[in-house]
Amino acid sequence: MKIKLIILIITGLILINFVNAAVGVGYPYPSQLELKPGESGRFQFEIQTTPEEGDVTCTYNLENPIPLIINFDEQSIPITPTGQTIRMPVYATVTVPIEAESGSYSTSFCVTCAPKDEGNPVGALGAYCGITFGVNVVGERTRENPYVPPKPAKTNAFILTIIFTLIAILVLVFIYITKRVLKR
Repeated sequence: MKIKLIILIITGLILINFVNAAVGVGYPYPSQLELKPGESGRFQFEIQTTPEEGDVTCTYNLENPIPLIINFDEQSIPITPTGQTIRMPVYATVTVPIEAESGSYSTSFCVTCAPKDEGNPVGALGAYCGITFGVNVVGERTRENPYVPPKPAKTNAFILTIIFTLIAILVLVFIYITKRVLKR
């Protein structure tokens, strides 16, 4: 009986080396913001996938609510393998309401990753929880927060179409005018 148990344990230890994590999640940067009531700040974290894995979609949600507003730029991130390690930055904005009390607020969030296609197995996936993030709400700032890029503005496809159409019309008018001038 003891020999069977020892063999099972050894087999388990050997096989566990063949399970690789398909996704890893980095800690937020900055991990602590200092904001005054009415101000907003940004933080980011990184989702990393290995090159051998299939398509994965990652979502994130707060584990415990705080009286601050936290908005992620995107609610889910689809990650498609490219044959190399992918590091996908995820950005979020924290807004302190005007009526917020001064003090330290801390929350944590979970990043949950799942295969994009149910029939396509991917390495060890799951939820990465307990990723902590803090905000100090202060009356006067004692330091500057590290720079995190602002949320990119979404460009409307209709506006882009109009811009390209106007450029094409201007080019055609220019060609027409230059041909008329050259004929004279």
